[in-house]
Amino acid sequence: MIIKNNTHKLQLRKSAKVVNALLTGALSLSLLSLNASATTIWEENFEAASLQGKGATGPIPVGDNVVVDGVDRWSIDVTNAQITASSDWFRVNNNAMQARDVDGEAIWETESIDISGQGDISLEVALSESGTFEDDDYINVFYSLDGGAFHLVTQNNGDSNTVNDDFDNTLVTANIGAWFFLGCPCGTA
Repeated sequence: MIIKNNTHKLQLRKSAKVVNALLTGALSLSLLSLNASATTIWEENFEAASLQGKGATGPIPVGDNVVVDGVDRWSIDVTNAQITASSDWFRVNNNAMQARDVDGEAIWETESIDISGQGDISLEVALSESGTFEDDDYINVFYSLDGGAFHLVTQNNGDSNTVNDDFDNTLVTANIGAWFFLGCPCGTA
């Protein structure tokens, strides 16, 4: 995981075997919102026409990264992914951030979001899958407060991933404080 001050991350990791069985994107992040007392502070729903296709589409040499032109609210890091075919991607597709056959870890990261003075903050991330995942495929959601360590958001106490293997479409939520960074890693453990 890459840690940058005042940012949020989503890591997606998917193995080739699983993704090859899918007809569409395997992992999807369709909504991220920050709410304070029922007021949305920051949201990305990937519905803007200008976002469609933004991200990384193969083939990309292993170890290279991609700068997403025209997007200043979030970035991606695919240096630890293997997006080696034209059918591999980590991009906005059909109004969702999708990972398909990334063969490694891909990271989606938000800009820094100042939530100071907002009171109680709720983080919501909508995750979905298509097809069948392998045991070591996962999606992790992290957040950081005031540039500190990243905290993993889990659905059950003691879980080592936010979601892994096969999971139902789910809304991941967390109550957090002020000045946080969100990170979402996906990959094969």
